Amino acid sequence: MIGIAKAPASCGELVQGTLNGESFHISCPIDLYSQVRVVLNGKGKVIGPPDRWQVKSPWATSSHYAKGFTGWKTKEAIKRTLRSFGKENLGASFEINSMIPLGKGMASSTADIGAASLATTHALGEKISSQEIARIALSIEPTDGTLFNGITLFDHRNGALFKILGNAPDMEIFVIDLGGEVDTLEFNKKDLTTINQKREKEAKEALKLVEEGIEKKNPRLIAQGATISAFSNQRILYKPSLDRIWKISQKAGALGINVAHSGTVVGILAGPKKVDFKELKVSLQDRKIGKCFYKTRIVNDGLQIL
Repeated sequence: MIGIAKAPASCGELVQGTLNGESFHISCPIDLYSQVRVVLNGKGKVIGPPDRWQVKSPWATSSHYAKGFTGWKTKEAIKRTLRSFGKENLGASFEINSMIPLGKGMASSTADIGAASLATTHALGEKISSQEIARIALSIEPTDGTLFNGITLFDHRNGALFKILGNAPDMEIFVIDLGGEVDTLEFNKKDLTTINQKREKEAKEALKLVEEGIEKKNPRLIAQGATISAFSNQRILYKPSLDRIWKISQKAGALGINVAHSGTVVGILAGPKKVDFKELKVSLQDRKIGKCFYKTRIVNDGLQIL
């Protein structure tokens, strides 16, 4: 039996911080995807590439290809999914075809893991909920809320907080990769308790705006909340170009910005067809800001069987 599934990337987070000491974030799912194909082989082992080779994104620069060591996470997701159905001795082979950059804070690992778990379940002829997939993913590493349909408040460390906020309105997002990589596993080992306590008031303010924006289908409110969270995160992972990006974005007619709170990307948030992204890209490049750029949109579709 064969199963194929896909999961979206995230342009960092709309909000991230703590609520009464509990970690949470709100992912910003976009229309870049990881697709995983799983074939049950009856050999008792899970076999697949140790590395994840990335296909070229149609929005990326011509030189943007990447290799990443996410194969072991995908393998673990398949093993643990088989085990959850009592089929751990069955075995499988898998392939990953992804457009999501690695080490940028764009939920590449979550997408690989989530798509692999759903594809394995489909190959078995079984059913699984997004919550069950999230539990499997959390047993491997901190996980994004992109596994769920719509926009979700989610405790990415242990799943203690979970709330579906609803579907986001139409929004375009211009993703800027500032360069470099962040190891999410290593980053999440840091003790940020004291800093997050000091940031909690800002996190709550940002969350309130984003929740209201989703409820009222108001992109401006969502962008305002995301911008508060982006600048608040400068105390945790500083992005030297953030002030300049925000000023350039405002001149271009954007609504706000968001960041990968543990990654290298910044998103410029706009209403549909409200910003000339070609001109925006030129403005950023003239100021030597950004290594790679993607024009994307926010999505609400979560995990999907193909």
